[in-house]
Amino acid sequence: MAFAILRTAKLKSFGEIGGSLSHNYRTRFTANADQSRSHQNEHDVSESADAMQMIKNRLPEKLRKNGVLCIEHLITASPDWIGWNNKNAEAEFFEQSKKWLIDRYGSENVITTSIHRDETTPHLIAYVVPMDTTGRLNARKWLGGRKLMSDMQTDFANQVNHLGLERGLEGSKARHTTIKDFYAEIQKPALAAKKLKVLEIEQRLEVPEVGFWGYVGATKKEYASHAQLAAYYFAQQQADAYAADVGAQFSQMQITFEKKLTAERLKAEKSEEAYKRAVHELEALKKKYAVFEELYQLWPSDFEEVERIATEDVAERKRIKAENERIKEIKKQEKERERARELERKIEAQKQKEAEFKKKLFVKREQRLDAQYEAALERFKRCQSEPERQTVMHLFSEKKAAFTADPLRIMDEVKRSEFGELNPVYKGCISLFRVKNEQDFGFFLDHLTKSFEELAPSYVGAGAAQGPITRKVCAATSNWLYVLLDRYGSKYEKKAEALREHLHACEEKAEKSIFDHVLYDYQTKERIAKNKAEMATLSPSPALEKSRDKDDLEGPSF
Repeated sequence: MAFAILRTAKLKSFGEIGGSLSHNYRTRFTANADQSRSHQNEHDVSESADAMQMIKNRLPEKLRKNGVLCIEHLITASPDWIGWNNKNAEAEFFEQSKKWLIDRYGSENVITTSIHRDETTPHLIAYVVPMDTTGRLNARKWLGGRKLMSDMQTDFANQVNHLGLERGLEGSKARHTTIKDFYAEIQKPALAAKKLKVLEIEQRLEVPEVGFWGYVGATKKEYASHAQLAAYYFAQQQADAYAADVGAQFSQMQITFEKKLTAERLKAEKSEEAYKRAVHELEALKKKYAVFEELYQLWPSDFEEVERIATEDVAERKRIKAENERIKEIKKQEKERERARELERKIEAQKQKEAEFKKKLFVKREQRLDAQYEAALERFKRCQSEPERQTVMHLFSEKKAAFTADPLRIMDEVKRSEFGELNPVYKGCISLFRVKNEQDFGFFLDHLTKSFEELAPSYVGAGAAQGPITRKVCAATSNWLYVLLDRYGSKYEKKAEALREHLHACEEKAEKSIFDHVLYDYQTKERIAKNKAEMATLSPSPALEKSRDKDDLEGPSF
């Protein structure tokens, strides 16, 4: 009989989460893991640092002291489950386990899962942030009390029951092992006192020392003797191969047998512990009610009267208790209704807040464009020459065009340009254009802001070649942030505004780096225009040219 196994561990600090992740991702030495099979492990998130960051992104800003930040789940089956020898059954087991986790906690709370195949028994590890619908950490909702834990075991067993896995004894007072103890227990050898000996086949054939080609040109008798020796040699090779094959099969049988013995020993130890506890509780009950047994033996009639009074008293107390529970249930339902109404009010208020926020996004975008225009106009007024004024208006026109255009189209144009994908700002900002969900947005927003903070105030992507590309990328990314804020809400507004300030500063630096190049172009055009004008004043007048042409035709006069 194979059982579905589910264990949970409450992680209450980032230190505990980091320790668990280091074991899960094998970034520290793991004694019970076979390094030669570690490549068979699977992870939803490839790096432990990214998994930690995703857990932090899901957590609320304010954390309760000693609160459960994350619940680690270990999911596996008995070592003797026949499905471990079937890849399809194993894959179905882990797929159903993930589905059960998502149905129970919600996909947004199941941060990442891993499958370990480098230990004795394959198992799945999952990290779940216990966030309820009100946005608070609430591990008690899922793990609060023996009944909830028992129901959880039953529910999971029903999820994988079709794979031939059963639930443990329901209602048993046997205590579950922790994840740490489970790892230690499952690695214990099944046979400690006596080791099984691998079958050894004695080699009875001896190959003669004389080489085969030493008999070429020999007599028939010598050739026959040589042929016999050659037959012995090949027979010896076959015997050695057979011995090796039998030894390997016997070793595999021994490993399988040890696994089954380990599982049976674990079940036997739990059953023995439950039996001892039941006997102890029974003895305690006998001792507690010994006085009633003595009363019944000595004064039966008095015992009956006491029993009648006790029975009536118990019935009355049950009635009062039932009434109190009914009143308590009514109050509880009223509180739940009030809580639901309060939650609806909060949700509605949040919806209104988000609606107002989305309305203001367009206004803020227009205000930002107006501010850029005012800055360009102020700079235009300070210009001392016409080429400077033309340069300022030219750069502003480019900025306005990039800011008002479709940001996806701008990034696609940059990608297809000659040096676009080499631009360092493009390499960082493109991650925001690949966001698929809110978790991705929060993660990449923090990561990109941190990268800009490390580069400030020098930044990168300046110069005649990279400057124009950097300006386009910064404008498109700043514009794209409005789209993402409209999609994922106002709680990211402050972080987005901080990133936008870095983008603006980076764009300004890129603009300064190309200002002189653009100015030089306009100065060159002005110089060429002046030269043309001067040449025009120095050339003969049209009337004089016409008169000269006429004289040339008529010839000289005498």
